[in-house]
Formats: sequence, C-alpha cells, structure tokens
Amino acid sequence: MPLKLGGCQRGGLFSLTEAMGTKFALVGDIHGNFEVLAEALDAARGRWGAFEFVLAAGDVEPNRGHDDHLGVVGPSRYRKVGDFPRVAAGEIVLGAPLYFIAGNHDPYPALDRAGAGEWAPGVWWLGRWGITTIHKVNVGFLSGIYSPKYSDTPEPERNNAKQRTYWHRSELEQLTRTARRYHGGVDVLVTHDWPSDVGTNKAGIPVGDPYLRQLALNLRPKVHACGHMHYDQQVRIGPTQVVCLAKPRNTPDRLHGVVVAERDRRGNLRILA
Repeated sequence: MPLKLGGCQRGGLFSLTEAMGTKFALVGDIHGNFEVLAEALDAARGRWGAFEFVLAAGDVEPNRGHDDHLGVVGPSRYRKVGDFPRVAAGEIVLGAPLYFIAGNHDPYPALDRAGAGEWAPGVWWLGRWGITTIHKVNVGFLSGIYSPKYSDTPEPERNNAKQRTYWHRSELEQLTRTARRYHGGVDVLVTHDWPSDVGTNKAGIPVGDPYLRQLALNLRPKVHACGHMHYDQQVRIGPTQVVCLAKPRNTPDRLHGVVVAERDRRGNLRILA
C-alpha cells in the first residue's frame, strides 16, 4: 500500500489507497513486544473479524536493530531491541498493515533520518504531524509528548534524542490549520499523551495535556486515540469518543490495549469494543 508523502519529518498531507467500508484496530504502547501484539490482534480478529489496518498510538519501539534501539530515550534497564526484527523478517505476522506515530520511547534519530513512510515491510511511520487517509478513514496525528521547556520555544530544539521526543507548538498549529481544509474532516485523531480532564493516573492524580484537549475540540474527530498511561479508558469530549489504550495483551477475562472500530460507507464511525 504505497504512501504519497507530503511532509516527511515535519509531517504533512498525504493519501493512501482507499476502500469503501473499513474496519481497523487501535492499539496502545507496544514497547517492542510484537509477539504479544500479534497474539492480541489474533484474539481481536476472533471476536470481531478481520480488519484492514492497525493504528498504533506511540511507544511502539520498532527497533530494526541495535543502532535504532540506542536512540530510544529511557532507563537502560528498560531499553531493548525487542521483537521488531522478527516482524521485519516476516517471522511475526500482524495480519494487517501497521501505521504508527511515535511517543516518548521510540527511535527518533532513526525515524527522523528516514522520514515519514515505509519503515519495514507492512509497517509505516506516519511522521511528526499531519493528516492521511487510510481506506477512507481520515487520520490526524501528532507524534511526541508536551514539554513546557521545549514545546513552547520559538523554534523546535532537537539537538539530542531527548529533545526529539517532544512535539512543538508550531506542529500542533500546522495540524490545526491543515485539518480545517482537509476534505471530510478528521475521523480519528491519534496522539501519544491523553487530552486533559478525561481521567487520572493510578494514584488518582489528574493527567493529560490541555493543548491536546483543545486540539480535539478544534478538530472534532469522531475518535481520539491515545496511549502513554498504560491502561484502558473511554470517555467523551463533546462529539469525540476518547479511547485511552493500555499495552496490548490478551488475558482469559479480557483483551487489553486493542480496540476495533468500523467506518461505514456513510462516514459513520463506531467502536465495536
């Protein structure tokens, strides 16, 4: 499924091959555990049938090898190459194309060098920001998380791997402007962090980013998918269903971190579970 790029490292406007009705999966932070993801996706297909593509909300850690993994920011005890080389080699089969944004634990130096596009066979990085259409689903996206020290500077400062993990206000503003002229509006908005005022962390402390809440209010997507906090929750912001996603895994009692959605031919979008 070829990409038509129009922004690469800074994001932009591009289109993908379209289909009439579309079922797709939203997944939370993979953190390099692609064998677990494949098992969870198989479980989702067993419940809701096949889907056209998978959309990942950051912290994917699609490290193709040791050099990529060195660019992932985080404590050394958590850093690993992970299962992705087996995905790239065709040994782990996800069963549908994977499109991902980056979070705060992803190989940004390698991603930025490559630019938006095909990262490995069947896997695409969407980029820093932008809007794309995947099988008639309009997807707005913003990689990274917010930092008052770096996101609000006059220009993006990305001199090291840590600085690369933050989005910049100029990118959020460009995404907002692009969405206003994008035909059909935004069906799904994907960010790594949560919007504000939708929930708390496990300690009961409110979490989320007010800029992302305002972005959702401006774009009015049907669904806003996010990860980062590692647990599942669904709430609403006006007309938008906010889908907060845990790390994907399948347990005897329930499926975590995988939500299946369907867009019908009239443009209606519903969450199946």
